[in-house]
Amino acid sequence: MTISKKSKKNTPKNNKRNQTKKSQNNPKKKSNQSNKKMNQAKICSTCDVIKTNSDGNMYSLNNENWKMFPENIPILGRTNGTQTILIDLGKTYSNCLLYYFASKQIHTNKLTEFPKAYQGSNNNGLVKLDINGKAHIFLDCPQPYKEDGNSYISHVHFIVSDKSMKKWTQKLGTQAIVCEISKKDVKRHIKNNDRIIINALPRDMFLQSHIPGSYSLHYKEAQNMSNDKIKSVVKSLIKKHKKIQPYLKNNKITLEDTPLLVYCYNQQCSAGKLLANEFIKAGFTNVIDYKDGILDWMSRN
Repeated sequence: MTISKKSKKNTPKNNKRNQTKKSQNNPKKKSNQSNKKMNQAKICSTCDVIKTNSDGNMYSLNNENWKMFPENIPILGRTNGTQTILIDLGKTYSNCLLYYFASKQIHTNKLTEFPKAYQGSNNNGLVKLDINGKAHIFLDCPQPYKEDGNSYISHVHFIVSDKSMKKWTQKLGTQAIVCEISKKDVKRHIKNNDRIIINALPRDMFLQSHIPGSYSLHYKEAQNMSNDKIKSVVKSLIKKHKKIQPYLKNNKITLEDTPLLVYCYNQQCSAGKLLANEFIKAGFTNVIDYKDGILDWMSRN
C-alpha cells in the first residue's frame, strides 16, 4: 500500500518526531518549560506562584495576611485605635516621616514587665509630618510597665527621618499618654473596685452631680500642691475607699502605681487631663481619663 507524504506526516510516530524537532528549534518554548520548573524553588512556605523578573531574580506575590508575621511591620496611614494623639515636633521636622511604636494594650490595672509589654505588639504606625512638623497618630492605650524595678506611665516612642527621607535620625522620642476611656470602662472599674475615681471640677460642681463612689479634687488645688501633698491626698482616698484596699494589698500595688481615674464635665472640658498631669508629675504611673465626663455619665447611652 502506498502512503502519501500527507498521510505520512499524520502518523503518531512522525507527529512525535516533528514535535521534538519543533521544540528543539524553538528556544522560547524551551525557556518557558524551564520557567515552569522553577515552581519547585523553595523561597518561602507560602510562595506557590513563582516568577522571574528582568534581572533573573525569582519572586512571589501571595494573598497572605502579612500582619501575622512575627516582626512588627509599620502600619502605614493607620486611622484606627482607641487613642488619638497629637505629635508636635516643630518646623524643624516639617515633611519628615515619623515611625511610632508603643507597648500593647492589656485590659488590666496591673503593670507588666519590660520587655514583655512590647512582645507581640502591633501598636505602631508610620505617618508623614505636615509643614509645621505635626501629625495625629492613632493607637490603642499602651500598657504601663515596670523596668528594673521602676514603673512608667503609658507612652509612645517615635523616630523621625531626615528631610530627604533616606535615613532615620539618631534621636528616639517619647511622649506621655493619658489614655481616654469610655463609659463602659468606667462601669467595669466601679464593678471591680479597682480604681480610685476623682472628679477634677470645683467642689460645688461635684456636689451638684458626680459619678457614684467618686471623690473630689479640683485640678487648680492640685496645681498648688507639692508632690508630697498630692501623695498624701491619694493615701487619704485609699483609706476612705475600703473596697479597693484588698485589691491593692493582694496585688502588691505601691502608692505610686495606684490605679487612678479622673473625669471632668464633657469632651470640651480639660480639667480631667490637667489633674492627670499633676498626678503624673507627682510620680503616679497609672492614670486614665474619662474624657466624656459627667455629661456622658448622666446620659442614657
